[in-house]
Amino acid sequence: MSVRLCPKCQHELKSYDHFFCSNCGETLPENVSDPNVPIKTLVSYYTFEESKSPKTVKVLKHFVSGVKAKENRKYIVIALLLIFAGVISERLYGVIMNNSEIVLTPKKTVEIPPSPSIEIINTPLSLQKGPFLNNDFAKLVPSDISIYLEFNDLSFLEFVTENDLGIKDKSAGKAALFKTNKDLDNGWGAIIELKQESIVEVAAELDQFKEKGLKAGISDKYLLVSASENIYENMLRAKDSLILNLVRNPFYSQTKAKAVPEGKILILKMSQVNDAALEEVLKFNYFGSGENLSNISQLMERILNSRYNELVIN
Repeated sequence: MSVRLCPKCQHELKSYDHFFCSNCGETLPENVSDPNVPIKTLVSYYTFEESKSPKTVKVLKHFVSGVKAKENRKYIVIALLLIFAGVISERLYGVIMNNSEIVLTPKKTVEIPPSPSIEIINTPLSLQKGPFLNNDFAKLVPSDISIYLEFNDLSFLEFVTENDLGIKDKSAGKAALFKTNKDLDNGWGAIIELKQESIVEVAAELDQFKEKGLKAGISDKYLLVSASENIYENMLRAKDSLILNLVRNPFYSQTKAKAVPEGKILILKMSQVNDAALEEVLKFNYFGSGENLSNISQLMERILNSRYNELVIN
């Protein structure tokens, strides 16, 4: 059997030395190499993990590590230059500012208070204060209304009528007043919360409302009153959910979600025709004299001229 030798180092070639000498890495000439060896075998011999030539591997690894070291040195130099430039620029900025007459004033955070969405109107009228937006009232009020008022003290009736039919004394002190969008002449409706012990008595005296041309009835603990039979019937329909009630009105829901302060009277302007309803209230012939009548007149003027849609009389 003939022995194959490397033409350069004269080292005996092993069975796996087909194209390169595993001792010196010399390319073997055709008369020494074995061209019949499959490519797949050659590739497996000369990977970094399985190479039988440690010298070749060392050379390649040294070359790769050298390249990586050069790349790393380049990035380190760039980083040092950037740090140096930052230090120099900071020193120069300090020198320039110290030698100049420029005075830097630190920015102040100015807090702008949010504009209130509910106007509070103070009045000298002696009325009791309390919370608003009673859902029991809202369930009896039709959704399609232009103006909505809630009272926490029915002493206000003294300025509206000479004979309140005993309602003030028999009520729990809370009431709601509204006007619909459709019936502009007789579209007013009222809901009064009665004392529990007064419900039967008021129910027995409903004829006195008819004598005044009013439609009246009792629903649970509430007295329903209106000059319009249609409005009265709509209050009953709203209670039975046969028509939309005020609870389903988006404006009412949005107002209820706000922090509405307690007060004497709440006024919600709920549609564009609310001015017509308020003008009717303004032109009403109120009872009283002197300072009280003047206070009511001034209060109505402020309500009518207010640009707010939600007002609390305090």
